[in-house]
Amino acid sequence: MSGPTRCRPSSSPARGRGGVDEADDQLAVADAVRSLFDDAGVVPDVEVALHHAGHGDPARALAVAQANALARSSVQVEEALAWGALTPRA
Repeated sequence: MSGPTRCRPSSSPARGRGGVDEADDQLAVADAVRSLFDDAGVVPDVEVALHHAGHGDPARALAVAQANALARSSVQVEEALAWGALTPRA
């Protein structure tokens, strides 16, 4: 089973063109922004949970999805909870 297909990190277009270094730079920026938001207590959007689930961090995906579930209820939040819970751990 593959990860979520509707959520793509910003690096996907760069990777598709063979721009691995550019893609890595874009992911580093996204990680830095997420870290700043985490430090400020911002609850990330549910798409962040789907990204983590699809990119090998199901524990983080589940944590973000659970935070979203407390703030709002939606089909997207339920999907993220499922991906975080069902994605195999590395």
